[in-house]
Amino acid sequence: PIPLGDKAKFEAAAQAVKEYFVRLTRLLTRAPEEIEDFLDSADPRSLVLNAAVYAPLGPSDKQRLLEAEDMVQLARELAELLLMRIEYEETKRRIEERAQKRLAEGQRQVILRELKEEIEREIGGEADEFSVLKAKIEATGMPQEVKEKALEELGRLKMTPPLSPEATVIRNWLDWLLAVPWSQRTEDNLDVEHARRILDEDHYGLEEVKERILEYLSVLKLRGKTRGQVLCFVGPPGVGKTSLARSIARALGRRFVRASLGGLHDEAEIKGHRRTYVGALPGKIIQGMRRAGTKNPVFLLDEVDKVGADFRGDPQAALMEVLDPELNSQFNDHYLEVDYDLSEVLFITTANTTLTIPKPLLDRMDVIYIRGYTDLEKLEIAKRHLVPKLLEEHGLTPEDFQISDEAILRIIREYTAEAGVRELERRLARLMRKAARRKVEGAGPTKVTVKNLQRFLDLPPFKERKADESLPVGVFHGLAWTEAGGALLRVEVSLSRGKGALITTGQLGEVMEESIEAALSYIKANRRRWGLPPGFHEGLDVHVHIPEGAIPKDGPSAGLAVLGAMLSAFTKTPAPGTTAATGEITLTGQVLPVGGLIAKLLAAKRTGVKRVFLPEDNREEVEHLNRRMRGKLTSGLELRYVSRVDELLDELFGPVEVKGDYKEWLGI
Repeated sequence: PIPLGDKAKFEAAAQAVKEYFVRLTRLLTRAPEEIEDFLDSADPRSLVLNAAVYAPLGPSDKQRLLEAEDMVQLARELAELLLMRIEYEETKRRIEERAQKRLAEGQRQVILRELKEEIEREIGGEADEFSVLKAKIEATGMPQEVKEKALEELGRLKMTPPLSPEATVIRNWLDWLLAVPWSQRTEDNLDVEHARRILDEDHYGLEEVKERILEYLSVLKLRGKTRGQVLCFVGPPGVGKTSLARSIARALGRRFVRASLGGLHDEAEIKGHRRTYVGALPGKIIQGMRRAGTKNPVFLLDEVDKVGADFRGDPQAALMEVLDPELNSQFNDHYLEVDYDLSEVLFITTANTTLTIPKPLLDRMDVIYIRGYTDLEKLEIAKRHLVPKLLEEHGLTPEDFQISDEAILRIIREYTAEAGVRELERRLARLMRKAARRKVEGAGPTKVTVKNLQRFLDLPPFKERKADESLPVGVFHGLAWTEAGGALLRVEVSLSRGKGALITTGQLGEVMEESIEAALSYIKANRRRWGLPPGFHEGLDVHVHIPEGAIPKDGPSAGLAVLGAMLSAFTKTPAPGTTAATGEITLTGQVLPVGGLIAKLLAAKRTGVKRVFLPEDNREEVEHLNRRMRGKLTSGLELRYVSRVDELLDELFGPVEVKGDYKEWLGI
């Protein structure tokens, strides 16, 4: 037998064993009668030994009890083991009760929902939310395969507990599917004259763009429908690309929706995220269609040339499916996971340049180039649109603020350097604010003229160069095109003693550098024509400079002007001051056509040039542009067309006879 040990300690431990054993048996199944008998026993030793036998303990625990030295240690070890088992059983019971409660609640919700539907069917009460959703799905006019998927998801939603995350995902998906227009359309206004009137009201000029839009409307009127057209307006900032898209929507009577793509790097922004992701949404296309509310809106994708690509995908590649007329009738957004028809949408994209648009994407668009406005067009835009709009925005009347045409032209030429009219609008707004302050202070109406313009706008930041009446040797005028319009280009050539080097300054681009080299090579090859001796350029450094060095310059059209300045320097013959030339030259003396003629010719008129030499190949273009501008393009100018450089050089410099030593004649 096991020794008893300290009697008092044993009795205390035995009492704890009895209490713990009773608690444990209550947690377990009903205890046998023999357990109740020994629990009623008054002998503590018998109670502890029987409890050790009947306690639900593992073999290792039983071994631990057998190794006890006396009854005190046995009772203490048994009490500790019983307490641990009590904690385990209580924890297990709490978990089971919680799980059973949740399961019962879910079953209860399903049963109650079924009972509610049955009761409402019997008494003819209001339909529940599932019946409402089903009715909406039936009424949207979505394709059959989309309807089947929607009804399938609705069935899943019925069987899903309302508070589960899956129910929220399905419900959001159904909400988006029902929010997208499947059959709603607006009636197109196909009156071409109405469209022309709207376009003329909203925009001055832009005749090529307006003609293209009217052609599109004519085809739409004849066929009754058109494939998903994609127009791409390309031009410098501020020329009205976005507002032109709004005018098209107004002329057609369609809804207008816009999505900005500038700085986009994630493909999912176009085609959406999978709905399994937390916070997933459809892409910009489906979101835009939801805002439009119709299947045939005018959808503007702004700044398509500024879309990037990184590890998240290539959004421009995703746009190909959207903008391809052969594919967009089955556009598949990753979130909706069903085909959506975009073939009735009139997509319009805008860009500042086509250089950053991938060729496959550019091939899907009908590109329309929008040039910058001329000074006269900017003047009309200011008078017809900007000034009335700004007067209303600043709380002024035409009596409170007046500005002369000459003042507006000076703002355009000396206070702005842009192709569009945004800076012009900001300058006019500044004048309006000063007029508003004068009105509030009681100073009376404001009249802005050329004489007092500087008082309101300070000194002009862009002072335009005028053509000189007489030019020094080695200087000739060219004409340049910039995004801000045309400009007079002053080409200067200086000769100095050296080693035959060609020096160029003025922040010139590679193409212009090559034009300068071609001009020098042509003079070397045809030296006899102007009486230049062999090796005349050896020992001379030729320095070509184009002023305003802070402005980058490039392009081949300055070749004719550079050649004239060089020959003036080599023959020591000044060129006429009111003459300018533009044209690309070749080593064989041919003059090739150039672009930007409207801006160049208007710049020539503005700067006091009287005679302009142009490539013969540009004759038809200039005559066409002049007819379109009702003769305003060339009025006051003498145009001379040349096909070879000799025609220009002979007329300006004539035969030159160099007598004696060439370097001595040049004074070098």
